[in-house]
Amino acid sequence: TGALDESRLTAVQRREAAASGHVREHVYDEIAYTYLAWNNRKPQFEDSRVRRALTMLIDREAIAKSLYGGLARPANGPLPPGLWPHDPTLAPLPYDPAKAATLLDEAGWRKGRDGVRAKGAVRLAFALSYGGASDRQRQIVELAQRSFREAGVEMTLAPTEWGAFVEKVDAGEYEACSLSLNLDPNPDLRPNWHSSQVPPNGMNHAFYRNPKADALMDEVAATFDREKARRLYAELQRVIAEDQPFTFLHTVSVAWGLRDRVGNVKSSPVGLWLFWPGAAGWQPARAAKPI
Repeated sequence: TGALDESRLTAVQRREAAASGHVREHVYDEIAYTYLAWNNRKPQFEDSRVRRALTMLIDREAIAKSLYGGLARPANGPLPPGLWPHDPTLAPLPYDPAKAATLLDEAGWRKGRDGVRAKGAVRLAFALSYGGASDRQRQIVELAQRSFREAGVEMTLAPTEWGAFVEKVDAGEYEACSLSLNLDPNPDLRPNWHSSQVPPNGMNHAFYRNPKADALMDEVAATFDREKARRLYAELQRVIAEDQPFTFLHTVSVAWGLRDRVGNVKSSPVGLWLFWPGAAGWQPARAAKPI
């Protein structure tokens, strides 16, 4: 309508803005990712082959196109593209149901008469908790549920009131859960991934433990050389991606619409606003001073 100079754009609004001829699109990466967490203490998720298989059963590329309007990509690990130590050479696990089935077989999970895989007396069945879900999140977990069922994995969906859900996650008292994580521009992965930070000490609610990952995180924390830190982070990302304690679902970009009369717009890893000068530096397209 022309009443606004700027606004975040939905998929429909992006098409309308492009057709208007008066709105340009500004896209930036959020420093966040969505994920499914597997409680690594549970017998269903102790083996990294199972966790990798679960990721390979989800068609994240198709979800990015159909539910995010192309403003998402499969996440490759715990550091999204907007962060300086992100490793773009680390390929996300592919969608490959056949390979996933092979991994589950190798890990000893075989289909029973009911079609659900089991290992001894333990069935590959669990509940996925989530709270305050958007329509998109609900559709994603339902798609995952369908793919898992075809592979012999029984996942029930457990929508939970947000406050109760957060308490459950903070205590690590879940089997699996769906969430997103926002990171700091200068990230420290220890609170979420170091073995010393499992509940109640920290936020490693998936109870991930790997001595090599711990050592890399400790070394990064003691390093002031950014290039050395970048190399350590690259190795750490590969260790965590191989272990796949989470299914790293998507990193998401934000599309912001700006009328053509607004100029000098810049973004940062925290978006358009939370840095100096941010919006204070915006100018009318032909002005010499800030608005």
